[in-house]
Amino acid sequence: SETHEKAAKWFYESLKKTLPDLLPPKKFDAWANDFRLMMEVDRREKGKIVALVEWLTTGMDRDAQFWIKNVQCPATLREKFSKLSAAMEQAKNQKSNGKPQNGAQTLGYTPEAYERYRPEVQIGM
Repeated sequence: SETHEKAAKWFYESLKKTLPDLLPPKKFDAWANDFRLMMEVDRREKGKIVALVEWLTTGMDRDAQFWIKNVQCPATLREKFSKLSAAMEQAKNQKSNGKPQNGAQTLGYTPEAYERYRPEVQIGM
């Protein structure tokens, strides 16, 4: 669907900011299908997906820096979703406990994240 295609393009553009040498996928259709599966089969909320991608691409903590090198397509994001969520929550908790890793700016699941990802918003276009 158009929502999943936008998500795939948005994901690529988000990664590209952190990984400037990243090549575009040969088929955005496959990436769009991974987003469809994440949302429809796995029942992942859009806001949580956005929060994870933002954490990966803007997080300054060691976990985000590790994972961004390993999550360069939606299939891997889908496969590692639970581990990524746990790592993001741990980084967020460390920050709130006054123990940020390397000045972490961890993003949590917020209504603002969902708003950036609504279907009517032009993501990555």
